[in-house]
Amino acid sequence: MRGLPLLIRLAHAEADERRIELGRIAAAHAAAQAAVAAHVRQAAAEADLAATGPEALAAYAAWVRPDAQRRVALDSRRAQLERTEEAARTALREAVVDFKRLETVQQNAEAAAKRATDRRTAVRADEAQILRKLQLERLA
Repeated sequence: MRGLPLLIRLAHAEADERRIELGRIAAAHAAAQAAVAAHVRQAAAEADLAATGPEALAAYAAWVRPDAQRRVALDSRRAQLERTEEAARTALREAVVDFKRLETVQQNAEAAAKRATDRRTAVRADEAQILRKLQLERLA
């Protein structure tokens, strides 16, 4: 598994890129949510102002239709960013799973190599002990 460390570095870089992308999307989503909340507050303030008199009510009537269009656009953008953020979370999760899977493969390969080395060392020690016994028996 000589190329495994390179694959692990690439998978780690991929996960980092996904993490950065998710942060960017989450920030945009938060900004869109804040814009919707600000718009709701502004609409409530305009409605309160419309109750102050007939001129304010007439101005409010002219303001309502474009305001509704702005609200639809803001809600649409927020919903789109919410879906994009969820997709980015899924992509990050998958990238981290791939990275962890490769790390596990490397750890298993290293453990198998260590077991093989330990086995060879044990066999050599057994062979050396057998040779010493044979030499002692010949001397006796």
